[in-house]
Parts: sequence; C-alpha cells; structure tokens
Amino acid sequence: MQPAASRLAIVIVTFNSRHDIDACLQALVDHPPAIAHQVILVDNGSTDGTPDLVRRQWPGVVLLETGGNLGFARGSNAGIRATAGELVLLLNPDCLVTAGAIDGLVAHLEERPPVAIVGPRIVGRDGHDDA
Repeated sequence: MQPAASRLAIVIVTFNSRHDIDACLQALVDHPPAIAHQVILVDNGSTDGTPDLVRRQWPGVVLLETGGNLGFARGSNAGIRATAGELVLLLNPDCLVTAGAIDGLVAHLEERPPVAIVGPRIVGRDGHDDA
C-alpha cells in the first residue's frame, strides 16, 4: 500500500473508529488505485484502541497520532502535511471504496488539468444514494 514514489496520498482521519477502520483499509487492499499510493492515518486521540489495531494489522499504513482530538479539518491538515504525493484523497474511516472508484477520480483530474478538486458519488451499502 505504500510504494516509495507515491503519486497519491490517501489520508484518513480517525477518532474512535476501531469498529470501521479495518474494513476501510481492507477495501483499499481489495480495490487499490492503479497509481502508486500511500495511506496515512491520522488518529485524533482515540481511546478505543484504533491506533493499536492499525499498528498490529496494518504495518504499511503511516500512523500519525495527534495526542488529542484536533477535529477533522486540523487532523486532515496534519495528514496532508505528512504527504509527498501530488494528489491527496481525504477518506472517512467508514468508507468502503469499490473497484475503480479511486481510479475514476484520478482519471477525471488527469483528463482535465484545470480541475483541482473532485469528489465521488456517495452511496450506501445497498448501492443507492446515501442521503
């Protein structure tokens, strides 16, 4: 999940996300982006064992522990500062990426150089819009 020359950094901010993070990271392994990427998990002071689970189960994930709950925006900024890739994907810990989803976002950016930000269509586990 972490080639040396990663073009894409996938930043996940967690807070007490032990229940969700394993499935999120497994989905990234099952449906990896085609481009070189790394996964950076920013833990905002979880007390449910999220960092321990990530260290034990996901050694290829870069784990940043903030020591307290910085909130999503500041946690995201901390993760982004730790990246070196030209592209950044902010991913919530309860998201399960599907085959080709990240590749589609990257392709959209590469086909349209003036575009700087893209976002996916969010659907529930049943495949319907998650409103």
